[in-house]
Amino acid sequence: MSRIRKALIWMNLALAVLVIAAGACRIRVNHLASAESMNTKKTSGIKEVALTFDDGPSPECTKDLLEGLKERNVKATFFVIGEKAEAYPDLIKKIQDGGHIIGNHSYTHVNLGILSKEDACEQIRKTNDAIYQITGEYPQFLRSPFGSTQKNLDCQMNMIEVLWDVDPRDWEVQNKEKVV
Repeated sequence: MSRIRKALIWMNLALAVLVIAAGACRIRVNHLASAESMNTKKTSGIKEVALTFDDGPSPECTKDLLEGLKERNVKATFFVIGEKAEAYPDLIKKIQDGGHIIGNHSYTHVNLGILSKEDACEQIRKTNDAIYQITGEYPQFLRSPFGSTQKNLDCQMNMIEVLWDVDPRDWEVQNKEKVV
């Protein structure tokens, strides 16, 4: 069996375990094909997966998800919505305390691609400020809702845009076997 096939089997198994740990939570799980998508340093050539969660934090799911990640010694990136970060600052701190990365996913989960540049920047700035107020750190990564963004947004110049290569569409299909 090839190394790539073994890695894919392991990744699917790990993802299945996390989906089970998340239970009935409707957390969107996206993973990137390469850690280089989020890390500007070159890797050793080993294929890696970056596990990401969008649309939180969620009082129903985030604590259980963090426990499942901790039990498995897995780190992830949480792309959070600004108004939810303000509503649940304790969950943002738990994400940070667990050693996970916190990224910006807009303030209200709006399509940034159809807003004026000023309104899109306001969504990004408000979320950056909310995260900073809770963690003391500004996020480095931005994932625009729906993958829709605009070019040349001044407010995003120092942020790295992170999209996804595999979208399991788990908000549509409530079947873990199909999602995995």
